[in-house]
Amino acid sequence: MSLTTKKGCQYCGETDRNTQLFEGLGSLTKPDGSFFQGWWKQGKKNGFGREVAANHTVYTGNFAFNVKRGYGELQHCDGRLFKGQFVDGLKAGHG
Repeated sequence: MSLTTKKGCQYCGETDRNTQLFEGLGSLTKPDGSFFQGWWKQGKKNGFGREVAANHTVYTGNFAFNVKRGYGELQHCDGRLFKGQFVDGLKAGHG
């Protein structure tokens, strides 16, 4: 399914038949150019995915209900790379 949200985001992927929330594999592109490709549950990023921010910072890893959680890799736009654990959206440890 392809749709445009009220905030002007473009979504392409699976949705729940009853709730119309993003559910399963899909991609969301925001008006600022940032995007997410990966797994959704109840309309939230959940499971493995890749998120590219408007400033070109790239996170590839696990999410739990929109929050970076578990193993992931964060590539900053200046080239710095963090590989390691994320807890509640924050880097945990030295990577």
